[in-house]
Amino acid sequence: MCARCAIVTASVVVVMGATTVGAGEGALLLEPATDTVEIPVTRGESPLSRAATYEARVLMSTLMAGRGFILREWQFVYMDRSLSAGPNVLVAHSAGLSPGGEIRYSQTGLLQPGRWHHLAYVYDGSEERLYVDGVRVAQRSAGGMINRRNPNSDAPFAMAIGAAPEGATGRQLSPGFRGHIDWVRISNVARYTDDFCPPASISADGATMLLYQFNDPPTNSHATDSSGRNRHGLLGFGIAPGETRPDFVPLPPGTFQLRPGDANCDGEINVADINCFVAALAGEQLWDDCGHAAGCQFVCQNDLDGNGAVGVGDINGFVSCLTGACP
Repeated sequence: MCARCAIVTASVVVVMGATTVGAGEGALLLEPATDTVEIPVTRGESPLSRAATYEARVLMSTLMAGRGFILREWQFVYMDRSLSAGPNVLVAHSAGLSPGGEIRYSQTGLLQPGRWHHLAYVYDGSEERLYVDGVRVAQRSAGGMINRRNPNSDAPFAMAIGAAPEGATGRQLSPGFRGHIDWVRISNVARYTDDFCPPASISADGATMLLYQFNDPPTNSHATDSSGRNRHGLLGFGIAPGETRPDFVPLPPGTFQLRPGDANCDGEINVADINCFVAALAGEQLWDDCGHAAGCQFVCQNDLDGNGAVGVGDINGFVSCLTGACP
């Protein structure tokens, strides 16, 4: 046994139970696919042009089929930027860029019901990228500026979370994502370049254009914008007929979510993680051979001290996680 492995093996005592860490207090439940949150916009306003990040933390419903919009900002002819997803696909669009059209990634079982996923689209001025749970799954060269709204046009325009209007009159309704959304953030910078450990919770900074964390009281008629720009979204109110009101609900209990310390990637932190964590201390290859579940990253699961590497400095944090007190 390697020396580092011996250290952690000697340090670990048998602790029963599991640790799960909530990312926030509440979520937005979009069900059915006509649920929408309309976000007020101003004609001509365009906080995004040369760089952008659209991202969300979502929990897909078992009823989800095809794909649905997580967010969409749209004006007929002039602008269309969006992030949408389904069980087997992730799609984003920023009209105005070259080569144009959507960037998409398809894979059977890409999103799993009962499991939280972090989804992100990034444009940095020269490339568009898609990420699922911090892993880059698609990229393509791109250039130009994201289209602005036309301030002189009477064409309908809207921004929505969930079901979104489209068409020449804006009175057609495109289906929205079905399931829970923990938070949605839009930024005017390219936040991610390489693979990364997805944030479980986030806060606003100077690059945040919109941030909805959905910790609102169940009786609220609007979703609070935490970006500081006060663009609070109206529930179930839009320009297309048939739109319905989503609900503010507590985060679903017992749902699968990956956290540092969950070395075997099963959604819980308990004694079953010891063997994989010991293997991780000996290197990524041994961790890959420990039998952990698919869909997780070496550093994200085993870096307890947050220094971007896995080593003996993570042992105390791991032991603390086993006692229910993750750092």
